[in-house]
Amino acid sequence: MARTLKAAGEIAAAMVAEVVARMAEIVLLAVKAVATASAAETSGVERRLSQQMDADAAEVKERVESRAKRVVASTASASTPVNGHIDNNFNALEAELSRLRELLPRFIMVDVVETSRARH
Repeated sequence: MARTLKAAGEIAAAMVAEVVARMAEIVLLAVKAVATASAAETSGVERRLSQQMDADAAEVKERVESRAKRVVASTASASTPVNGHIDNNFNALEAELSRLRELLPRFIMVDVVETSRARH
């Protein structure tokens, strides 16, 4: 009987070892399958995020360029009257200077303005 029990124990141990080894192989295959699927899903998520970031960056760039164009246009339209005012003032000053250049020789000729030559 001891021999029978010993044989039964050895058979049971061999069967458990075989089942555990097969279970280890099955678990290893399952882990590899999940890892592969997870890597594929991660790659897909990274690709979608990259595409979404590129699209968002392009949209932001378009909005910034559009608003910058509007600012430039409004600045240009606001500066037109200012530039016209400056041009008018400059033209008036040039006319006044030209008139003074015409009058100065006359003043000197009639001794209204004393020159350094006239003092000597």
